[in-house]
Amino acid sequence: MVKKILYYFVNAVSVLIIAAAVFALLSVVLTGRSGAPSILGHSLFRVVSGSMEPAIKENDMIVVRQCGAGEVKTGDIISFYSRDPALNSAVNTHRVTAIEDEDGTRVFTTKGDANPVEDKYTVGEKELIGVVVFHSALLGGLSRLVSNPVVFVPLIAVPLLAILLSNMIRTVRIARTAAREEEEKALEEAIRAIKEKKKEEEEGSRQDGKEE
Repeated sequence: MVKKILYYFVNAVSVLIIAAAVFALLSVVLTGRSGAPSILGHSLFRVVSGSMEPAIKENDMIVVRQCGAGEVKTGDIISFYSRDPALNSAVNTHRVTAIEDEDGTRVFTTKGDANPVEDKYTVGEKELIGVVVFHSALLGGLSRLVSNPVVFVPLIAVPLLAILLSNMIRTVRIARTAAREEEEKALEEAIRAIKEKKKEEEEGSRQDGKEE
């Protein structure tokens, strides 16, 4: 009983992992070249610098809710595509220190909490991705762990492949068993039909003998 429960639990986890991986892959593939991959309007990023410490630490995983420029307020932490040529349009995450209107559009001045000065380049509405709504050091650590091939292959890829192969073998066995049972059932039906026909013929022969 315990083994069966463990088997179903492992299967359920493997299905969830595969579904999440496929969903994440589709979200990346279906996202435009200039967009951030998103799932249900939220994007995931891992912070690679300490510019937002102590609020958000290096290697933390952040969840960014995609939103319009009108929803952003001073003090919000936002993720955006940096205009800084040195960053080559990389995603940056800093706090909004000021909001201005330029030609009918909102422009944000940002600053990393740990940086001594505000960012040199402002953020326009086109560069805005969204507002940070959650961050986690645990998820960031797991992300780093999983992205490491030395860890991913033996601890995740190999066990997952083993589970998939096990499920495939089990499915084939079930299919063969079902096919064999169908054949046995069909054979039993055929034998029963032959016996009934033979019985009917014997009864018919006895009736003919009595009439004579």
